[in-house]
Amino acid sequence: MDVAASLIYNNILPSIISGAAALVVVLLVMFIIDIRGSSLSANLRFKLLELPLIKAFLVLLGLNLAGLRVSWYTVAFVYGWGVACFVYRWITYEKFKTEVFHSEKLNDGRTRKIEHMIENIAAKVGTKPPKLVLVTNYYPSPFVLGFLNPMLVLPQHLADNLNDDEMEALLAHEVAHMARWDNLYIWQAVLFRDIMFFNPVVQLVYTYLLKEKEKNCDDMAISITGKPVQFAEMLLKVHNLMKERTAAETILTNTIMQSLVGSKSLFSERVERVVQLPQDYFEVSPGRQMIYYVKIAIVFCVTVALFSVNIFG
Repeated sequence: MDVAASLIYNNILPSIISGAAALVVVLLVMFIIDIRGSSLSANLRFKLLELPLIKAFLVLLGLNLAGLRVSWYTVAFVYGWGVACFVYRWITYEKFKTEVFHSEKLNDGRTRKIEHMIENIAAKVGTKPPKLVLVTNYYPSPFVLGFLNPMLVLPQHLADNLNDDEMEALLAHEVAHMARWDNLYIWQAVLFRDIMFFNPVVQLVYTYLLKEKEKNCDDMAISITGKPVQFAEMLLKVHNLMKERTAAETILTNTIMQSLVGSKSLFSERVERVVQLPQDYFEVSPGRQMIYYVKIAIVFCVTVALFSVNIFG
């Protein structure tokens, strides 16, 4: 069997099948244990959805807790293509950061007021407040750039159109991204998606992860502000401001911006979700905490099982 055929039959096809099987198991677990039951379970959904990505990658590489089947051409393909994808994404990311750095910035009384709001929100979360950069460039939503010393980029048109409650909700959402290290997790997911470009399951899971990332931060932002109505109003206003722009003016086709703010259609979905949340969604009682710990134990067992079973022998 030549190298190409061996790579397809021993690595690529098993990776696709294993990823699909892992996704089915994860969705069943989420359904059976009612993983959407409360805000406590929000982060578990995100972690569970990462498992099919990791499983598909390990099978592609030939690594598994139940066995080892690594060939030189597998390592060359995965690492060679992976490094190329990483370099391309990093160059794109740095170009985007350069665009932000060179944009016109504002520094006035309004900037200092927003900085004070960010400091208060970060104190509630227990994290270091990011540096605020108020720019005149059009971006559809604020976003956080950087990992160790993050900065929060806020477009001027949002500062001009949002009231104080809506601005607080918006900033709480962005600080939640930073507190959860979402940029790092999504970078990981982007690399998995790029390396396994041939795997439709990975593409589907990546879309799910983007949605869960935004929904988890919505939950965290609402728990910080305690104002779900104002949060929904903020989402709706930001969505309407986006619709006022032409497709040429929005840059959501850019992969970096998609991973940072999500798609336009996701905004309306998030508004509907926030409005329909049950009143006791954010309540934390001893009973709910106990159920949460049980769910964590189940997720741990599922994780061990997924990475221990090798359906291809």
